[in-house]
Parts: sequence; structure tokens; C-alpha cells
Amino acid sequence: MRMTVGRRIPVMFKAEYIMSVDDNLCSGCRKCEKLCQFNALNYDFTRKKIVIEKENCFGCGICRSVCEKKALTLSSRR
Repeated sequence: MRMTVGRRIPVMFKAEYIMSVDDNLCSGCRKCEKLCQFNALNYDFTRKKIVIEKENCFGCGICRSVCEKKALTLSSRR
């Protein structure tokens, strides 16, 4: 995270990676959703799985740290 010039406000830029979820591995526990600061992870109540909102994802990868099933992976944004 960087500070803006003169204002000391933290700014984070989107990474070259983006999160993706493996539906076969996702248990729908929602731990990752609670951890995401960018509201990039949402719970789909019909499928009972996590869905990635790609336009909100910063690619930080923090959500992977709580996924016990290893359903979340970072992939290239391109």
C-alpha cells in the first residue's frame, strides 16, 4: 500500500492477478467473504458457493489464507 502525496491516505492499486474459485472445491463456508476488504467475494445462495466479482478484486490473495479447501487461486488478470 502506498500513501497519496501530501495527504497520508493509503492507496492500493490492483495487482496483475485476480482471484478465481474452483466450484468443485468450494464448500460455501463464507470465511473468505468475511475477510475480503474489497467486497469482491459474494455468496450465491442458490448454488451455495462463493462468486468472485472481478471488477472489485484487487488480487491481494488474502482470502486464500482462510480457505481450508484450497478452492481459491490467483490467476493472471489478462
